[in-house]
Amino acid sequence: MGEMNIVKGYQKTNSGALPLGIELAFVTENVLAAYSKAISAGATSISEPCEKPWGANSCLCARH
Repeated sequence: MGEMNIVKGYQKTNSGALPLGIELAFVTENVLAAYSKAISAGATSISEPCEKPWGANSCLCARH
């Protein structure tokens, strides 16, 4: 899709490398359920669901 959408070129990623410094945020009522669904679908856990000091619930997953 990169070639089709970014016609001037782009930097391809290396699936064996560390995760890129990019984060996409999604809002959900149930972080634990969304995390479990992502893991069940093949995502890799970077950080399990936790509550941040400011009260937000968060987790990080990657899909290679």
